[in-house]
Amino acid sequence: MSVREDTRAGAALEVMLDNDLPGVPVVDDRGYLVGLVNDAHLLASTLPKFVTLMDNLPHSPEGADGRVRYNRSAMDWPVEELMDREAPAVKTQ
Repeated sequence: MSVREDTRAGAALEVMLDNDLPGVPVVDDRGYLVGLVNDAHLLASTLPKFVTLMDNLPHSPEGADGRVRYNRSAMDWPVEELMDREAPAVKTQ
């Protein structure tokens, strides 16, 4: 199970939900691994910048109405803009 670099974030989310996966590998047009995208990447892409910069989420900037306005257009972004390009190394014995 994988998605291509140009796969839209919303489509990657569908793959994850349909297969009960927290993330999927991202491959290039030759099928080579180029990164990983997970549910945290997708969620972070929809949050306003002030939320991603805060240590304490119940806080809103002074003067804000307290409602979070999600960036719904982020689901149209290609996963190559959201993914991690460095995969964690696993040591084998």
